[in-house]
Amino acid sequence: MKKLTIAERREKELDILISYKTSNPTPADYKEARKIMNSYYRLCGLANRNLMLTNNENTYNRVSTHKSEERESKWFKRLQKTFKEIYGLDLFYVSWYPLIGAKDTTNGGIQELVHAIFYN
Repeated sequence: MKKLTIAERREKELDILISYKTSNPTPADYKEARKIMNSYYRLCGLANRNLMLTNNENTYNRVSTHKSEERESKWFKRLQKTFKEIYGLDLFYVSWYPLIGAKDTTNGGIQELVHAIFYN
């Protein structure tokens, strides 16, 4: 079986995300989901950048680093609200990047429902 490209894997995850909203998606649903997922991937990129900045002794205490962290926090809250309202999903910080999923009420764990696809 052929290994999927990153673009193909992202499209597959896009279908999974849309399935949380509707079983009969329209082109508008795909457009909206693609916009939200692109924003999510950019947020992950900013989180990675902030991780590098805060773990560097030359940049961790700069004003620009703190502003970038504030920007990430505001972006996260805005995107978290969007995922909750449209798809009924939550964003969590489990590692250095936000995870799209739901909290398991029985054991308090977090289940990743839409996987993040990055360039490796």
